Amino acid sequence: MPQSREIPKLKVQAGIDLCKKNVYVFLETAEILIKSGNLNHAAINLEFGIEEYGKILMLKDEFAKSADPMQVQERVFRSHKNKSERAWRIGDPDSLDVKYKMISERWF
Repeated sequence: MPQSREIPKLKVQAGIDLCKKNVYVFLETAEILIKSGNLNHAAINLEFGIEEYGKILMLKDEFAKSADPMQVQERVFRSHKNKSERAWRIGDPDSLDVKYKMISERWF
């Protein structure tokens, strides 16, 4: 059985706000690395930013369907692949547009 965390719904927004700050830091760092010509490290930071955005969407999904407190599976916090896939989900207006997806699948 997958491990989960119990999170009161009142605390979810604070977690989402932290994820938003992390997205900003990863993208800002990537921009600095791109300007310095370090594209490999920039790509890693971009992927982490995408994963943080995916985590936001996964928390939003759980919030919409869960009771209080929410039971959030550990994959929301640990699985690089699940977070990235959620960020790029086709047909979801909150997801990233897949026509911009250029990060390698090798990360998984």
